[in-house]
Amino acid sequence: MDLNTIYLVCAVAGGTVLVLRLLLMITGFGGGDDVSDIPTDLDAGVDADFGGHDAGEPGAGANFVSIQSLSGFFTMFGLVGMGLLEINASPVLSLVGALAAGGVTAWATTMIVLNLQRLQSSGNLVITNAIGQQGTVYLTIPEKGSGVVMVTVQGALRQFDAVSGNGQRIPTGEVIRVTGITAGKVLVVEPLSINQPSTISGG
Repeated sequence: MDLNTIYLVCAVAGGTVLVLRLLLMITGFGGGDDVSDIPTDLDAGVDADFGGHDAGEPGAGANFVSIQSLSGFFTMFGLVGMGLLEINASPVLSLVGALAAGGVTAWATTMIVLNLQRLQSSGNLVITNAIGQQGTVYLTIPEKGSGVVMVTVQGALRQFDAVSGNGQRIPTGEVIRVTGITAGKVLVVEPLSINQPSTISGG
């Protein structure tokens, strides 16, 4: 089997699997198949950017080796390899170019799938359920501006952007209560007084 045939097989097989997997995920029939491929750790900054996620929910991180990323890799590997051979590039150059294109596509595909999973999971969160719940400050909330708090909502510990309801600075580790939600879905919180119970309640 010559190199051009190998590229063709990779492009057809990878492209077919990639399109089918993405269609299944978008329509809701294939969203959970790769959960075991995805680690549960997630950087706090990414959590804050997405406005509130489970601290250990499936899909919170991306595993480079998944069905989507592999199919994306083989699709572009085949297409770019064939294209380079068509313009009379040497077999070695075509192989290098195909590998590079496949690697970039695998990474991009993983990011697309990860964001689809985040959008799907965030749709189940009713942020108003956070009102009245207690939590702790994860990143200091300044007098003006926002920080990050950890609050248990709908049975899961989540991270949210938060602002101080009374305009005072609330340091990391302080126990707080959620008193409201802004139009931008940022929690409004106040520190608990010393006489209030400090047990974090579930929601």
